[in-house]
Amino acid sequence: MEMNARCIACLIKKQDEKIRKENDEKKKLSYMKEVLHILGNSKDEETMPWLSNQIDALYAKTFPHAVLPYAAIKKHYNEMMCAMEADIRKQIQCKEDALAYAIQLARVGNYIDFGALDEVDANFFLDLLAKADEDVLDSQKYAALKQDLANAQRLLYICDNCGEILLDKLLIEQLQFQYPHLSITAMVRGGEVINDATMIDAQDVHLQSICHVIDNGIAMAGTDIRHISQQAFQAIQDADIILAKGQANFETLCGNGLPVYYLLLCKCDLFAERFSLPKYKGVLFHEDSPSTSQ
Repeated sequence: MEMNARCIACLIKKQDEKIRKENDEKKKLSYMKEVLHILGNSKDEETMPWLSNQIDALYAKTFPHAVLPYAAIKKHYNEMMCAMEADIRKQIQCKEDALAYAIQLARVGNYIDFGALDEVDANFFLDLLAKADEDVLDSQKYAALKQDLANAQRLLYICDNCGEILLDKLLIEQLQFQYPHLSITAMVRGGEVINDATMIDAQDVHLQSICHVIDNGIAMAGTDIRHISQQAFQAIQDADIILAKGQANFETLCGNGLPVYYLLLCKCDLFAERFSLPKYKGVLFHEDSPSTSQ
């Protein structure tokens, strides 16, 4: 997905909001100038997650005292979801279409995103989770997904955030049950970035106990194929089908001609408009859909 003016404007606005409470006006001015320098000198083919990664690093260097304690946040959400694991698994197994419900739950899990959202409300998330089956899957895209899963041999599942990764695990379990011929690999981030899922999070939810897990070799949101490791790039090339979670994976992978199905929650106005959905509604989207050009 190419960079666009609205995303740049949104990014600048977020930086202004983040530093507004700081008292050192000279430091704030210098910081905003550096932000504009990064954006102004970027290439058109750069992705927004790649630029955000550079700006997040600048923020942490300039205002280290203001960086949120993401390690503790991630631990909290992983523990919260693990405590619910057995009950959610039972709920999935009781559904007439267990795979569809697991997909709906995994989409809701994409709400836990401290990068896209100004505030993550745990109670709002739990409410979305309880009503996950009300957000019905697009029947044509779901049918196409099942057909492609039946025909595939290798599936790459690209995770997104902490907490959410537990729901990814439960979806992968359903994929393994319904498509036992599939060889499934899960991919996480290669280093700490906001509350994105890494190997530590995969270990927290015991994802390695059910499938092979690799990291993408870089600490940034999304999966930018120009910057990931050779191992991660090869895993993408070898996959017959890819399930990619979240907006950042959409922003970095869409338009590359890959066999990707995207599972995400619309968390910003641009994505809501792109898919003609209200905010906090789920998306199941395939790369070949006409909407790619929007």
